[in-house]
Amino acid sequence: RAGAAQADSAMLLLSAAASLSFSLIAGPSVHTPLAATSCRSAAALATADPLAAARLSTGTDGKFPPWPEWERPPAEYEELVATFVEGATTVPLGASAGQGVGWEEWADGGFSVHLLLTRRLSRQTYIAALDGLLGLVVRCQQTYPDLYAVLKFVPKKNGLNPLLARRADGKEVAPLDGGKPREVRRALDDVQRALEQSWLLVAAYLTLPTAEDREDLLWSARTVTEKVKTDQRSRSLEVLCLAFFWRGADEYRLLDRSLWPSLKSSFETNFGGNWHPKPTNARLIWQRCRMVYPFLEIANRAWLCAAAAARPEGEAEEWWGEEEAEAPVAAHCA
Repeated sequence: RAGAAQADSAMLLLSAAASLSFSLIAGPSVHTPLAATSCRSAAALATADPLAAARLSTGTDGKFPPWPEWERPPAEYEELVATFVEGATTVPLGASAGQGVGWEEWADGGFSVHLLLTRRLSRQTYIAALDGLLGLVVRCQQTYPDLYAVLKFVPKKNGLNPLLARRADGKEVAPLDGGKPREVRRALDDVQRALEQSWLLVAAYLTLPTAEDREDLLWSARTVTEKVKTDQRSRSLEVLCLAFFWRGADEYRLLDRSLWPSLKSSFETNFGGNWHPKPTNARLIWQRCRMVYPFLEIANRAWLCAAAAARPEGEAEEWWGEEEAEAPVAAHCA
């Protein structure tokens, strides 16, 4: 009966999803880090060497920590890992408030250092990468406890918790040197995915300008991180962190609190809050609805904008700003 009652709404959201058009090429990507980005170091990354963004310094306002200005990358993988963890976990939460001067440079440098980590990940650097992931999670637990509540599921869902627990206790982890190629590839893929997903969450979280935006990001990412299947999780988090909650992305305007409610509050209005119904399959349906809701809700908002259905009453300037008031609504929302 519940499914029948929601049929019309479900069809509306599905049609909205088809109308949402965006490209991850417009933002940084853990899979295509040298693609054209909206950050200022895009040209350097595309036309010069991959260390260009890593040499950027964000010391303009003293809030975002500077990434090292390397002439050559460090020879030791452990040093590179330590640099990544230090740069990713020493940002004050208020650094990105307001205009957030320096957030783009900091994010650029982080994506570039992450690229170096990924390129050098191998049998020989596997243990160091595990230690780096452990350090990142532990530092986030100490510095950003709200973020840690979601981040802790990343190693768990990639099957790395037993290995990290051994490293935390000072115990040895079996190296990959003598493993079969297929087993080695699987182990390296697990670590690479965990580093990708962790950095996506950290980068988006620390560059959002308000506590409300960060709360909405973590609410949206919690079920995605915990419930989405392994082969789809990284791409799902890319869409969430780099297309929706990335303050330089076009779709970020669809989270404007002056025009829209938060994703969490709108979901609870439609589906309820902490739902624990019986039988168990009813709760499973609720969890799956929460998992996909941010993606379909943003699609729905984009469709409403394109249809001019969400324009508030009053002058056009109040919606788009004076300089854009005469332009068609669809041109701003496509």
